This record gives sequence, structure tokens and C-alpha cells, in this order.
Amino acid sequence: MTIVPGILELIDPTLWTGSVTLPALTGPSRLAVREFERYYSDRTVPEQRGNQRLQRRVVEERLVYAEFFALN
Repeated sequence: MTIVPGILELIDPTLWTGSVTLPALTGPSRLAVREFERYYSDRTVPEQRGNQRLQRRVVEERLVYAEFFALN
């Protein structure tokens, strides 16, 4: 199987980049990268605004990506 250089960027493009400054490592360490998405659920909770009692939709969070990188 031959993979054309650059084809992976077309199929799965990088959407963001970042950098991090790490402290001095004194023992086994790893870096965890986690991505969450937030969405409105079907649940509601009562909320008081002045004289009104409203139902506020609950915002939930779910893990969509996680990767761990050994640093030493």
C-alpha cells in the first residue's frame, strides 16, 4: 500500500495547534490531551428570574478525544 505524502492532511486536517511549557520532570511523566464537547441535553432545571419561574436546559459535556504522550 502506498500513501501519497500530504494525503492524510486532506482526509483528516489539523484544526488547531498549540504549545505547552513543561516543568522540570523528576520522574515518569505523561501529557494528557483531552477534548470535550458541550451540548444542550433534554433535562431541565427550575430557575427563578425575578417573579418568573422558568425551566433552564442543562448543558452536558462528553469526552470526544483523549491521547496520552509519554514524556520520558
